[in-house]
Amino acid sequence: MASLTIKNLPEGLLNTLRKQAKENNRSLNQEVITCLQLGALRPKPDPEVMIRRMKALGARARAEGFEPVSTEELLEIIRRGRESR
Repeated sequence: MASLTIKNLPEGLLNTLRKQAKENNRSLNQEVITCLQLGALRPKPDPEVMIRRMKALGARARAEGFEPVSTEELLEIIRRGRESR
């Protein structure tokens, strides 16, 4: 079986992995392998499916009386949200 060395791992990430390993009754090594498997083996989303879902969501929102928001309005909402933190 192959080995992998991870350099410059942030201390906070290491602590999170240790905590998760303990919660999941796994060794730190097995927890890291599990996280890598979940991330690397996750199926990639199909862009066409995502577009269809977004269009359906937009249609439902309009049917319930919600008005579309322009890109500029959305960016302003995001900016205000970030500034309020």
